[in-house]
Amino acid sequence: MQSLTPLLLEGSASLNPLDFDASAFMLTLIVFLVLLALLMKFAWNPILDALDAREKRIEDSVKAAEDAKEEAAKMLADYKAKLADAEKQVAQRVEEGRAMAQRQADEIVEKAREEATREREAATRDIDAARTQALSDIRSEVVRLSKGIAEQVLLREVSGEDHQRLADEVLGAMK
Repeated sequence: MQSLTPLLLEGSASLNPLDFDASAFMLTLIVFLVLLALLMKFAWNPILDALDAREKRIEDSVKAAEDAKEEAAKMLADYKAKLADAEKQVAQRVEEGRAMAQRQADEIVEKAREEATREREAATRDIDAARTQALSDIRSEVVRLSKGIAEQVLLREVSGEDHQRLADEVLGAMK
């Protein structure tokens, strides 16, 4: 190094940066190669390892994001399917409710018809019984009247004309 120092000092007065100096070139080349060897041994591999680790971490993050996206898509599809199933169940239950309400309404109407029919039949029976009773009462009255007429006839003598008139009266009362 001592030999280079006087050369550098001597030429400092007329130093031209465009001039080629072989000794300076060789010195620069040697320093460059030594630094390159040191960098490769101590810095290059750790830098490459750090870059590789960073690249792997980024790839893992991208893969995890893609997996999460796929999982989210699956969950969304699953939730949509569950929602559609729930909507089907709601529609089915609403339809079942309507059908049950219709059946109950039909049963109520049928019971009302049956009750009306029973009441009509009971009213018809009551009317028939009242008519039968009225006819029975009329017959009893006719018999009583006939008996009364017969008593009067037996008490007095009846002519043919009286007989006819009495028969017409009895028949008129029976109608």
